[in-house]
Amino acid sequence: MAPAPPVIEAPPPAPPPPPPPVVAPPPAPVADEPGDVRLGETLAFQIRARHADQSAKDRAKAASKALKESFEYESPDDVRVEKTQDAATVYVGSTPIVQLTMDDVNVAGDASLEVHADAVAAKVREAIRAEKERTALASRIFSISLVIFFGLFVVYLIGKIGDLAERANAWVDDNPDRIPAIRVRTLTLLNPGAFRSAIGGTIGVGKWFTQFAIAYLWLLAALSLFERTRGYTDKLNGMLLQPFVSLTTRVASSLPITIVVLIAALVVAVLFRVIGLFFESVRDGSTTVEWIPPELARPTSTLVRVGLVLTTLVFAGPVLTGNPDGALARAGFIGIMTLGLASVPVVSSSTVGMWVVFGQRYRIGEHVRVGGARGKIVDIGLADVTIEDSDGNETRIPHLVTLFRPIELLGVAPRVSVRFSLPRAEVTPAALRRISEALLIVGAEPRAEVDEVTREEARLTLSVLSEDLDAKNRLLLAALEAAAQAREPVARGGDAPETEA
Repeated sequence: MAPAPPVIEAPPPAPPPPPPPVVAPPPAPVADEPGDVRLGETLAFQIRARHADQSAKDRAKAASKALKESFEYESPDDVRVEKTQDAATVYVGSTPIVQLTMDDVNVAGDASLEVHADAVAAKVREAIRAEKERTALASRIFSISLVIFFGLFVVYLIGKIGDLAERANAWVDDNPDRIPAIRVRTLTLLNPGAFRSAIGGTIGVGKWFTQFAIAYLWLLAALSLFERTRGYTDKLNGMLLQPFVSLTTRVASSLPITIVVLIAALVVAVLFRVIGLFFESVRDGSTTVEWIPPELARPTSTLVRVGLVLTTLVFAGPVLTGNPDGALARAGFIGIMTLGLASVPVVSSSTVGMWVVFGQRYRIGEHVRVGGARGKIVDIGLADVTIEDSDGNETRIPHLVTLFRPIELLGVAPRVSVRFSLPRAEVTPAALRRISEALLIVGAEPRAEVDEVTREEARLTLSVLSEDLDAKNRLLLAALEAAAQAREPVARGGDAPETEA
C-alpha cells in the first residue's frame, strides 16, 4: 500500500496594511477685532487677523505710525510690495508699513497672498493721495487766511504811520521855537527855518518810504506762501531792489571815505537832536504818545540816544570804512572801552534805575525817606530820583544808593506828627476832641495822643495824613488856635462848658 502524500498547509494570509493616518486640516484662522490703519483722518485699510503675539489692533497701530512717518517724504508712486515664500510686506519708500501672511488672506477671503498684498498697496496709495490733497487744501486755506489777516494788519499800520506823520508835522508847526539851528561850534549849518523844512520833508519821505516798505514786505510774504507764485519773489527783488543797491554802491564807491564819515556823523547828530526834542516834548505834555507815559520820557530818551551812538560806533564805523580793523573802528572800540570804564558808577546806577523806573517801584507824588533825606518825589530819572523836602529844597539821590540804604515808602499822604505841650489842667477829653477836629483842616485821620504827663504839663503827639510838605507847620498852628479857643471861655468867665462830675 503506497504511503499517502504529505499534506502541505497554505501559509496564513498576511494581515491587511494599517489605514493611513488621517491628517487634520489646519485650523481656520479666527478673525480678531479689526484695527484701522489711518493716515491723518483718512482710513487706509483694516487688519483683521493676529500675527504671532500681536493683536490686529496692535498691528494696525504700528502700521499707522509707520505710514505717518513716511508720508511727508514719499509719494503714492513710492508704494511697493515685496513678496517672500509665505509673507508679503508693503513698503512706502524704504519704510515697511505692514507684513501680510496667509492668515490675513484667509480672513479677508482673497484668492492668494499676492492679490491681498496688491489690494492693500492700492489702498495705501489712495490714502496717501487723498491725505496729500487734503493737506494741500488746508495749507492753501491757511495761507489765504494769513494773507488776508496780514493784509488787514498792513492797512492798519499804513494808516497808523500816516497819523503819526501828521502828528509829527503838527508838532513841528505848533512848536517852531523848539526847533534849534544846527551848528558846529560857530558855524551854522542849518538855521531854524531850514531845519524845520528839512524835518518836514524827512517826515514826508519817511512816511511814504515806510508805508511802501510795509506793503512790499507783505507782498513778498504773500507770494512766498504759494508754490506757483514763489518764484516771483526773486524776480520782484531783482527788479525793485537791485537798481537801488547798484546805485548806492556806485555812489558810495565814488565818494572819499572822509566825506562818507562826515555825512554819517551829521546824520547821527541830527537824529540825536531830534530824538531829544521828541522825548522832551513828550515829557512836558506837548506831545502825547500812548506807548510811553510822560514820566518815562527822559530815561527812555537817554536809552535811545545812547543806543544810537553805540550802534553807530560799533557797527556803522567798520561798514563805512570797509575795514573792520581800521582807525575808525579802533577809535570807536577804544572810545567805548574808555566810556565804559569811566561810567561804571553811572551804568550801575542806571542799571538799578531801569529796574526801578520801568518796574515802577515808586511813583512821582509819593513821599519817601532815604537815609536822612525825606520828601516828596518830584522826578524819577534813569540815574537818580529827585525829592523835595518841606523847605522846597530838592535832593537828588542816585538809584545806586538804594542798594546800600533802605528806602522807606510813606505813600502819597504820609502821617505827619508834631509834639505839643499843654498845661496839665487843660488836657481833658473834650479838649482833645476839639484839637482833633481842628486838625481836620490840615489832613485826614487826625490823632491827638497823650505821650507824657508831668506835674505841670502834658505832652501830646498830634498827627494827620497829609501830602502837604508844610503839614507840620500847619499842624502846630491849628493846635495853637484850638488851644487858644479853648482858653477864651475861661478867660471871659462863666462861659466855660460844664463838665460832669
